[in-house]
Amino acid sequence: MRPRFARQQFDAPPHAVADAAADIAAAIGRAVEDVWPDIERKRLEFEVEVEGLDDDASDDDRLFPISEDDLFTILRNLLENAARYTPEGDAVRLRCELGRKRITVRDTGPGIASEECGRVFDPFYRVLGTGVTGTGLGLAIVKTLAEKYGWRVTLADAAPTAAPGAKGLAVTIEPCED
Repeated sequence: MRPRFARQQFDAPPHAVADAAADIAAAIGRAVEDVWPDIERKRLEFEVEVEGLDDDASDDDRLFPISEDDLFTILRNLLENAARYTPEGDAVRLRCELGRKRITVRDTGPGIASEECGRVFDPFYRVLGTGVTGTGLGLAIVKTLAEKYGWRVTLADAAPTAAPGAKGLAVTIEPCED
């Protein structure tokens, strides 16, 4: 049996994803349900904001051009990382912009130094000195799945003016503009 990461890398050829469509509200619900015990255990402030989900939104507005399982996996990995690295009692925020098909997860953890940003997408790579356990696969899986659908993943400081080690992290996934 191959590890989950290997399955994510090799399962679907790019042409097989053309008709994929996932309901963002359902995917968020599943991902939050999976990560909720960690959020509760650390007493994190947690917020979800979905821009464009109003009475005028059609069912198609809620759909993302990605398989439901892949969107769930992306969201779960981003939320799991945010909960893992955010200090007890701090905050994690998920923001989705339906019109732009953009998702951003922000946390108030230590952030990632700019010189490490490229490396954190490598399988099994972990930033040293965080005191947090893990396999180093979360962001590698997120990037692999995003690229499968022609999306990009960007990392930024959630609070750029904060002191080093307290900048938090904002991870955004969105379709690449051609």
